[in-house]
Amino acid sequence: MEGSGLGLLRRNRLQLALGALPFAFFALLTVVAITTGYPGWMFLGGVFLLLGAAALTSAWQRNSKPVRSPEPIGVEPDGVRVGGRLEVPRDAIRAGFVVPYFGVRPRLRLIRRGLRPALELEADDLGVARAALERLGLDASHTVLQIDTPSFVAGRTWLAAVVALVAMVLSVKLGEGLATPALLLAIGAYAVLRFIPSHTEVGLDGVRVRWLAWRRLYRYEDLARVDAYHALNQRSSGLWLTDTTGKRHDLRINFKDQDPSKTTAVYERISEAVAAYRRGYRGHAGGGLERGDRSPAEWVAALRRVGHGAGASHRSAPVDPERLLEVVEDASARPVLRAAAAVALGGVSDPRARERIRVAAAASVTPSVRVALERASHEDTTDDALLEALASVEAEEDGARRAAR
Repeated sequence: MEGSGLGLLRRNRLQLALGALPFAFFALLTVVAITTGYPGWMFLGGVFLLLGAAALTSAWQRNSKPVRSPEPIGVEPDGVRVGGRLEVPRDAIRAGFVVPYFGVRPRLRLIRRGLRPALELEADDLGVARAALERLGLDASHTVLQIDTPSFVAGRTWLAAVVALVAMVLSVKLGEGLATPALLLAIGAYAVLRFIPSHTEVGLDGVRVRWLAWRRLYRYEDLARVDAYHALNQRSSGLWLTDTTGKRHDLRINFKDQDPSKTTAVYERISEAVAAYRRGYRGHAGGGLERGDRSPAEWVAALRRVGHGAGASHRSAPVDPERLLEVVEDASARPVLRAAAAVALGGVSDPRARERIRVAAAASVTPSVRVALERASHEDTTDDALLEALASVEAEEDGARRAAR
């Protein structure tokens, strides 16, 4: 994929030099303090030292005016090549997403494992960026995008008011001597919670948000629309997820302008996933994927027979494995049908079919579905493990159905 409309963005050295400028004042003031013997200059130098650290970090992370390298870029399944050499192997890339920009060319951001900075590529258009992401196996059809988002309590002033009220009640209950420690403890707990990030996952079947023990799954079938917003008063941005009942859910992506591009990146990924979701097969593979009145053990045995073609009769033709794979890969299908189709394919020896099941598992944010597909993709998985996985999918689907009533 050499010369494919991609360019490597390197950091602007002038911006980095300006960010490091306070370090020069620190060095100068240190020399003055040593020469004059007056320690006050050293204190002022410490201020410039902290200022330089903050400015250089900001310039490095934001990279607001990068320089496009003239070297040819190649994106292949094994990684990213710059000038013909393998710059970043695929195994070293943890995640990737497209960042559309209004009025300028979109970017492809590749998050590397460890402490290495992200690799940014500029694309000639959105189609080029999406194609490169797909070639790396990092698009919505192949993997879940995992991104850190602001803490659940960030920007929610009503929570601060609740904390203050609880502290006041505790101070009254505990007595005057413990009032101050109770207040300080409440404020400290709120401050700590404010800096614990949420984790947002965008998959082919929905969006999942985690914060501490709290979990929330927004399935695309339950969403009517997704809109981006920008709150000027808090300098935050995010997405409104409007469900089919008209209720809006706030998915905050950026707070205090930490990384405004995250919002557009997540919006782009959800748009890509929803488009793939709505293109779903939406068909039924037939052949008895439904459990019906059968016991769990009878259900698994029947699914095994379906996969081997033994479920056919004079009234029904054997089920084509490709149709079963279409159900597994269809994020719009019922979760229990996807899991059942994967179990039916579990006895198939075709390694390509197993790989497609593993890819479908990697693209799902529904924990029970992901586990069921992963177990079904392994030839040595026991029937007991499959029974447990199917029961979990059934329970989660029943719970979602009851919650929707």
